Amino acid sequence: MAKFDSIEELNLYKAVVVNANDAVVVTDANIDRSGPKIIYVNNAFVQLTGYSTEEAIGQTPRILQGPDTDRETLDKIRAALEAGTATHQELLNYSKDGRPYWIDIKIAPVTDDEGVIRNFIAIERDVTAQKMIEQQLREAKEMAEAANRAKSEFVANMSHEIRTPLNAIVGMTGLLSDTDLTPEQQDFVMTIRQGGDSLLGIINDILDFSKIEAKQMEIESLPFSLRDCINSAMDLVSGKAKKNELDLVIWVEPSIPDNIVGDPTRLRQIFVNLLSNAIKFTEMGEVYLGGRLVGNEAGILVLEFIVRDTGIGIPEERMDRLFKSFSQVDSSTTRRFGGTGLGLVITQQLIEMMGGDIEVESEEGVGTTFRFTLQTAVANEQTAYYLKGDQPVLQNLKLLVVDDNASSRLTLKQQTEVWGMQCAIVASAAEALALLYQHNPFDIIILDKNIPGIDGLMLAEIFNKMYPDDSCPLILLSAAVDVKHDPRAKHFSAFLTKPVKAISLHRTLLQVLGQLPTDYEDVLTADFDRQLANNLPLRILVAEDNRVNQKIAMLNLARLGYQAEAVVDGIEVTEAVSRQIYDVILMDVQMPNMDGLEATQWIRQNLPAKQQPYIIAVTAHATIEDRRRCFDVGMNAYISKPFLVKELIAALRASASFSLPSKSQKPLALVQPVGKEVKRDKRQNNAVMESEITSPVITDSVLEQLLDLLDNQAELDEMLEQFFKEVEILLKDIEVGIDQGDDKLVQRAAHTMRSLAAQVGALSLSELAKQLEQTVASNTFDKGDKIVADMHHIYGMVKQKLQSYISK
Repeated sequence: MAKFDSIEELNLYKAVVVNANDAVVVTDANIDRSGPKIIYVNNAFVQLTGYSTEEAIGQTPRILQGPDTDRETLDKIRAALEAGTATHQELLNYSKDGRPYWIDIKIAPVTDDEGVIRNFIAIERDVTAQKMIEQQLREAKEMAEAANRAKSEFVANMSHEIRTPLNAIVGMTGLLSDTDLTPEQQDFVMTIRQGGDSLLGIINDILDFSKIEAKQMEIESLPFSLRDCINSAMDLVSGKAKKNELDLVIWVEPSIPDNIVGDPTRLRQIFVNLLSNAIKFTEMGEVYLGGRLVGNEAGILVLEFIVRDTGIGIPEERMDRLFKSFSQVDSSTTRRFGGTGLGLVITQQLIEMMGGDIEVESEEGVGTTFRFTLQTAVANEQTAYYLKGDQPVLQNLKLLVVDDNASSRLTLKQQTEVWGMQCAIVASAAEALALLYQHNPFDIIILDKNIPGIDGLMLAEIFNKMYPDDSCPLILLSAAVDVKHDPRAKHFSAFLTKPVKAISLHRTLLQVLGQLPTDYEDVLTADFDRQLANNLPLRILVAEDNRVNQKIAMLNLARLGYQAEAVVDGIEVTEAVSRQIYDVILMDVQMPNMDGLEATQWIRQNLPAKQQPYIIAVTAHATIEDRRRCFDVGMNAYISKPFLVKELIAALRASASFSLPSKSQKPLALVQPVGKEVKRDKRQNNAVMESEITSPVITDSVLEQLLDLLDNQAELDEMLEQFFKEVEILLKDIEVGIDQGDDKLVQRAAHTMRSLAAQVGALSLSELAKQLEQTVASNTFDKGDKIVADMHHIYGMVKQKLQSYISK
């Protein structure tokens, strides 16, 4: 308790309390059920509450409480009083006339010289005005967000409505272009098609932007190949670059792991947006994409990518428009380049959702560089063979690169030196000839076709005279894919197309040296092991109702040395595991009679611990929710169709350390997102993924992998005939389901076709099946939807191409 040396000092103290702006209340120390009683209030208390001093004295603070006073806060105050400690809270009180008001209240005990609590003193500040402002701001924010969501949802719905007739325009012009037309008519049709494609691109941008604004955009977390993602992005824009005669250059530093965790679709969208933007504003020169590792802490990698062009650049005073919605750097009516101004906005949002940021540097007339980072993690430690530095075949070989593009020749030098080659680079034919005249022998020479002066084809004729015995193979580097048909190309042992991908360069070098293995694709994966069954003996059951998918799974296992058994539904799974013990089950999720989820639940509930198998989900579904459902019922791993051999091997190897999953155990493939947390809107569980179908009719690389699995032509004939039969049944099921309003039948048939088509490389058909499945799931499908018509049309093209592989 405070000590006062004089009456004057005491009176001064009282005057300060009486006239304080904040209300002061003193109570006794009674903390029984009735609570402490008020023994003193100051003038500010009287003004705030409306109670006179006489009315307040002897009462408890309960006279200030009302129906909306927070009971939890009162409990905290009571607990502090009982503990004899100070407390600081915000509380809603009521004045004598019933007016609600908010106070910021600080309560502290007052003790005597012996430490015994004699009183409690409360200082109360009126914060009602502040609370009202906060409430108004909160309501205004909620109203703005609601309006923003409504606007974005409207834009998304309108985009979908516009896409339906627009898809018909694009699709029908595609069909029309395949008919007999005059050159003038063909030109008209292609103009319509190009206009439709451009409009689809704009609508896709608007749709993505609306999803971001409505907080419906989601980022997935999947294991994928970074370099495959970059290469596919380059493939999508290379046509535009070649049309402008631009050099495309890729350089991803070897320090970056290839197998990382993230959203490959959205990352590819970022690359495509930035590359397309660079190509659009570049009339001559190059567009360069580079990547490097800039951070690695606690397993979280920070990657930095740059997209650099030699285009028109951006004026400094217009840089602030880059990342603004619906804004172009040049917004005048005479501008040369169109667009919505949404591409970079979407790119920025996606990068931030991946835990990164983006910045730009530009000089007008020189070019522009976009630099962005993202956070990720290593999916697995295995490194593809072509990325390894240990290359005995290439070690110490001398390579000469002749290319006038500095970035291109530097990346070739960097990549080949990783493999242990000794690489010399020059920019012209004169420099190359000077090196050769100095008696510098080379083992391999790479020539760019378009070097100034004496071009690559002319230089090859000179080199051919210098190396008449073909002791130095020549590789022609060109942006054109048809250059090999040039009569002057006869001196070249191989051809490389720009942009040069590391995998293509590696394959070509081995090829010209005569060292390309017949099973190069197997060697390439670095983890393919034909003796896996000997090193890791497993009893394997394949549960798959589709015959083609089942056979592909069995063939892949056979290549690894396994003699697996197969069943067609969940009931047969339960019968099989009841008869004998299996170490691993490859479990399709969607099967008739009993699906994979139900079969897994039965196994986990009914088999004893010693008989529990390692269950790998194999399905075309690939969303976070799909994986979570698989793990929730007790599956151990997850691979999506069509799976790569290395993914299957990784899952089989993981089974060696299998123990029954517990609630605290993280499943193998359930990878947690890195970077910023992205909340998923529950309404989007069945959202339609709307994307233009850009995949080829048949992706040769996928089909080649399938052909490698088969032992003879008869097996191929049988599999393709079975594929045709099953697809036609599925198309019929889809039509029946639509006519009868049976959404489940349509979804099931579309889902099966999605994986079936992907297995043979018919990715365009697979994408259409995926769109149909998701459209039906989201209740936005109608009988007149063009997706089904497109599926019939694409299937006809798929069948025509695949029939060329069948023996006559």
